[in-house]
Amino acid sequence: MKLTKEQEDILNGKEGEFKQGLMRLLVDWGTAMKAERMVPVTNVQPNNLNIPGSNLADTYKSLDDIMAGVLDQCSYCAKVKATTHISTCNIELPGLDSKIPAYAKKMIDATRPNGLVLTWSCTPYLISNVPMPGERCCWTESHAVIFINSMLGARSTRNGAESSYAAAILGIAPEFGVMLDEGRKGNLIIDIQTELEDPIEWGALGYFIGKKADLRIPVITGGHPISIEAAQQLCSAMASSGGVTMFHMVGVTPEARTLKDAVGDVIPEERYVFGKKELEETIESLREFHDEKVDFVYLGCPHTTLYKIAKISQMLEGKKIHKDVYFELYTQYGIRENARRLGYIDVIEKAGGKVYVDTCSCNMDYLNNRTMLTDSVKQAHYARGTINSRAALETTENCVKAAIAVSYTHLRAHETVLDL
Repeated sequence: MKLTKEQEDILNGKEGEFKQGLMRLLVDWGTAMKAERMVPVTNVQPNNLNIPGSNLADTYKSLDDIMAGVLDQCSYCAKVKATTHISTCNIELPGLDSKIPAYAKKMIDATRPNGLVLTWSCTPYLISNVPMPGERCCWTESHAVIFINSMLGARSTRNGAESSYAAAILGIAPEFGVMLDEGRKGNLIIDIQTELEDPIEWGALGYFIGKKADLRIPVITGGHPISIEAAQQLCSAMASSGGVTMFHMVGVTPEARTLKDAVGDVIPEERYVFGKKELEETIESLREFHDEKVDFVYLGCPHTTLYKIAKISQMLEGKKIHKDVYFELYTQYGIRENARRLGYIDVIEKAGGKVYVDTCSCNMDYLNNRTMLTDSVKQAHYARGTINSRAALETTENCVKAAIAVSYTHLRAHETVLDL
């Protein structure tokens, strides 16, 4: 790689062993990916840290160990706009370490003067961090990377904790893949030939695409402008079944006004049709059970929007969730507090539901071995591995209906939902 004099000095240890190690990591990664140079990045979303009390806690010995690492990291992260997705840090969930409230406050106090913004969310683009078109980023969270590349026109390769923290501290990242103009061209086509309305139908499309595309860049034809909730499902599903970094939707996403914009001078020969048959088969593949009692309804993966919370509140107005059902909705702190001010949270809680922030239920031990209904393709895909639960994918409306009735009647996603 061609390094600047400043970058070479860091690699040679002139700014200390810590930065030298980070530069070595970025150089080795860039070399492996055949990057020719480093480029400045102005927007970084480092990966999540997990805490004792969660399913993933074996990585860490104690809260104090995590805190020491975070303090070291945040003391350097002042060069770029770094937003940190710290998962399973919610102080409200049962069974977690009693030190968490103090831990969270200590983390906030440590990061505030050092340039980090703690989102504690997988969806920072909903509330605090919206990259601009062409902005060079270094993000983790697989669906968020797809979202900012595709829907917003920003530029980020897929990152893990190591590369994202290194980028936040050094302010640079290797330039390869979708960081380059030529690396953003599509190389297979997915043609929609059926009506897609509900977000889970767009999620089914994403799941289908991820399996076909793997690491490539798909170009969707036959689509139309979609809601942000549908876009969340589309992106998170692609990241669940495949290794997609971005996609184009002709006439919709910012870099695909035309098919030629999306693919360049050579139109890909590889094409797949996504019709009614493919839609129904994909949704059915994400249903492990039918006509059974449910004991867990999971909404809000990725973290949900204020609009969706409002709709769920309307569905639950004057209703009661069955006593045998955990009904949990996940979002960001700022969105929940806005929803609380507007009265939506009160309605959901009076019905027996819980609205959690800063975390994801698939990290929590107390939710293991459940019969779960969800409106998230991602969770329908991962539940058996993360919380050892059987899962079935359904519309939000049908999830709410099942939570009230404690039973799940198998309804196709496109069928009319009965009045609650």
